[in-house]
Amino acid sequence: ARTLSEISWTYLANGNTHMALQYALKSIQAHQKIGSNRGIGLSLNAFAAIEAVKGHAKTAIEIAAAAEHFANQKGVAIELGINNHGTRYLDNAKKGLTQDEIETAEEKGINYSLKDILEIVENRAKLKPRENAFVQKLEHAVEENLSDSTFGVSQLSVSVAMSQIQVYRKLKELRNQSPSQFIRNYRLQKGLKLLRTSDKTVSEIAYEVGFADPNYFSRIFTKEFSKTPTEYRYD
Repeated sequence: ARTLSEISWTYLANGNTHMALQYALKSIQAHQKIGSNRGIGLSLNAFAAIEAVKGHAKTAIEIAAAAEHFANQKGVAIELGINNHGTRYLDNAKKGLTQDEIETAEEKGINYSLKDILEIVENRAKLKPRENAFVQKLEHAVEENLSDSTFGVSQLSVSVAMSQIQVYRKLKELRNQSPSQFIRNYRLQKGLKLLRTSDKTVSEIAYEVGFADPNYFSRIFTKEFSKTPTEYRYD
């Protein structure tokens, strides 16, 4: 099965920084529990890349330096992300900074403890109460109409008493997703869970989470998670 860190990188590559951040945090916490220092380092570099993409250049450099320092202290080799994906993001972040700013950020990052880093990640991952309530309303609306393949953006907007353009702007701000992407990703996450927790066929799951065509469900599932539904279930 794909690791939480790998899923984080996939979401980041697809431009979904919110979900990338959620999985980076889950990955850090999971590796912390089992004491996998290399895993923590890779997860932290995923977070550093997310910060770079979001324009938080100094924090990105701080976290990357902290990840490397943390891993080296434990005698573990550190990589800049899965297959060195992180290098490109961090190099872009450095372009907008002076050499002094880069060195200051790296020095600051070296002095971070894992607790310090987790506080930063958790703070970034949190939504403000009002924003969280907005997202929860949208999720509730999709959940209530999960098996209805005709449920779309117009119905989603009605559920929160906002215009389609207002919902679009708010979701782009909070999750860098369009409303249609939000609905699709919610359905996919539900399908992901059912593949592991039920013995229903892939077609049955596809219909249950709102896909009228099981083949289409399989195609976009594979594109999103780099495994077919069947491979994910039995891997």
